[in-house]
Amino acid sequence: MCASIRYVIGAMVICNVTLKVLGEKIDMQPSTSQSQNQASVSELSITKIFIMCISLYGTIGTLWFIFSRLSTKMKSFDLFRIGLNCISYMAFAITMHTLNKTLATTLKQPSLVSISQLFVGLVYFGVVNGKQLMECEGKALLYWCIIPLTFGMMLVTSLYTYQYTSLSCYTVMRNLLPILVLPAEMAFMPSEKKPKTNAMMIGSMLVMLAGAVLYAGSLEVSAIGVTFAIINMSIAATDRLIQRHLLTNQCAKIPTGVLQIMSNGLAIVPSLIVAGSTKEISAALSPEMAARWTDPMVLMLLLISGFGGMGVGFFSLRCQRDTSATSVFVLQNAAKVGVIIMGITMFGDPIKSFGASLGLLMSIGGSLLYSLMALKESEKGRDEKKAS
Repeated sequence: MCASIRYVIGAMVICNVTLKVLGEKIDMQPSTSQSQNQASVSELSITKIFIMCISLYGTIGTLWFIFSRLSTKMKSFDLFRIGLNCISYMAFAITMHTLNKTLATTLKQPSLVSISQLFVGLVYFGVVNGKQLMECEGKALLYWCIIPLTFGMMLVTSLYTYQYTSLSCYTVMRNLLPILVLPAEMAFMPSEKKPKTNAMMIGSMLVMLAGAVLYAGSLEVSAIGVTFAIINMSIAATDRLIQRHLLTNQCAKIPTGVLQIMSNGLAIVPSLIVAGSTKEISAALSPEMAARWTDPMVLMLLLISGFGGMGVGFFSLRCQRDTSATSVFVLQNAAKVGVIIMGITMFGDPIKSFGASLGLLMSIGGSLLYSLMALKESEKGRDEKKAS
């Protein structure tokens, strides 16, 4: 409970400081040049996003404070705790996507943004779990070294996707991930660990695919953004398969915090290589970009995004411990709806046509159906093992 309060209160403090900085920096005088007008629009968007963040984190922080004063003997104590964990997860998940979109479009240097976020995670987990790292078996840690490569590239390509596509489009594309992962699991996983499928699962994937095609066909979608989204999903599928294998075999006994140190720390290396090869580092040293990177608003935004990423992981684990897998899947899909709403209200995502709206609904509905059917098959498999 104390850790939950630290996460939320920390985010609130950062948002409060940033809003004060914003209040001092935004010039309310009318602008005559096009560049000044674009800058003021950017400032306005950032202000709206921080108001959204502080509203969410402030409300959740208040609820956690009230919860910390409740007696554990109350009948509704556990229900209140579970509800707060679920709400906190959704808040961090929604704001994380929104913040990443803002950073990607404001700085236009995805690799350096990912390095900043990885560094925040490395510092945090290094302080909390650094001692455990020294106690782990070296051979097991060596096996995990492949993960930072895929993890780093997954983060970089996701930020590139944010730069070129809308939040709604990226959400629809990410819903297609099971179509990539399922065939790979069926081909490479041992027979006893292969996922079970049924006609409803296949049908739900076809609904998601049809929804994505309908959504893309109703709007002008960036070919570059779609390309990065496909690359990102391919890397994410690879990363998920490798992690699943390692976590159930060679790295099963390594604490999660230690794995986070490895992932965040070593993933900085491939991100730096990409930043250097795409000339992001030299571009960041230009007077204009250097001013952006040293702007207190941007620095606070980067800090919150790194903090938010850890919050998503933390509250996701809390929800998985407190609720059923079904509830977690429902929460994840509800968060996707929240991300789409943020895309429409904060970034003006274009979904004015009936086809685009129907495509979004089919994508979200198919994703929810697939999650529920996958869970049902998993439970069925466990019951069969117990019976045998």
